[in-house]
Formats: sequence, C-alpha cells, structure tokens
Amino acid sequence: MKTLLLAALVLSISAGAQARSILVFKSVNKCQTYTKQEPVTVDVQEAQDGQSQLVIAYPLKGDAPVKIQTKKILPPPMNAGGSLRYVGKNDVTKENVTLALGIRPIKAGKLVGRGATLTLEKQDAIQLICTTVK
Repeated sequence: MKTLLLAALVLSISAGAQARSILVFKSVNKCQTYTKQEPVTVDVQEAQDGQSQLVIAYPLKGDAPVKIQTKKILPPPMNAGGSLRYVGKNDVTKENVTLALGIRPIKAGKLVGRGATLTLEKQDAIQLICTTVK
C-alpha cells in the first residue's frame, strides 16, 4: 500500500512539472521599425502547445512592454504567396492587434529579415523588419 501511494505521489508531481513546462514562451521572431517613425520593437513568442503572444515595447516612452495573447493564422496549404499572421486583442485598450509577416526578404542597412506590418486599430500601420531567433 505504501508503494502504491508513493508511486501516485511521484506521478502527480511529474505531471505537474510537465504542465508548467508547456506554458514557457520562447522567442521565435524579433521585429523592429526600420523607417523614420517612432521606434517600436515586437517580440513574437510561442509556447509548445501552440499558444502565441506578442510583446510590444516602445523604447522611447519607457513604459512597460505590453503582452498580447494572439492566435497564429497560417496561410492555406496550397497558397505559396500567403503571409503568416498573429491576431489578438489588447486587454487594456480593447483594440485589435495584427502582425502580418511577409514572405519576401528585405534589407535595411546591415539588418536583413522579412518585412512585417503591425496594425493597431487606433494607429497607422507600422512597418517592421523581423529576424528569426534561433
């Protein structure tokens, strides 16, 4: 009986540890503005279970970065020209946020990456360049 209780305790502890490890977000892409507008950095993070979030920071304002839970939308399987999109809603301002990653590479100075557009409801579209984090 003691062995059975000990085994159940070990299994419950290991299951709890595995459940916590699923929600670890890792950076997939880092994006920043490359045109003459207010600097914005966006960190695209994904978890192992498919959840994703955007961490949007405005370096000149000095505010804390905003984390927005998003849904990753892939292009249709046979559509080679489609873009990857992350769509979510800011809980504080209640505005929709969309990050659309393009497929063509661009170069801005020494930085090479993919073009992206960050769309916020109450602002103009922000042009970004995104590099993959390995």
